[in-house]
Amino acid sequence: MTSQLVASYSKALEAGDARRYEVILLNYDRNEQGQADYMKSSGIAFPTVPLSKTEKSIFSQLAPSQYLPSVNLLDADGKLLSKDVGEICKRLEKNSE
Repeated sequence: MTSQLVASYSKALEAGDARRYEVILLNYDRNEQGQADYMKSSGIAFPTVPLSKTEKSIFSQLAPSQYLPSVNLLDADGKLLSKDVGEICKRLEKNSE
């Protein structure tokens, strides 16, 4: 799952100003170092919500996760569009063309 998102995000970054979305990682690791290690080993370059703020973040409220890892696609109004990582990656790549 992570490798698909990293690839889709990298492709979107190449699109520059034409990019129409942002990927945000919510941290549910046991500590901040666990998140940093995961990001480094996975090549994640997208923004994150730190562990201390994850539960309070608007993202956790709009699309609560019942398992990890999970991926949710929200529109600009916070409406949940998809929880399927394959569909999400296809949409992200299409929107970055």
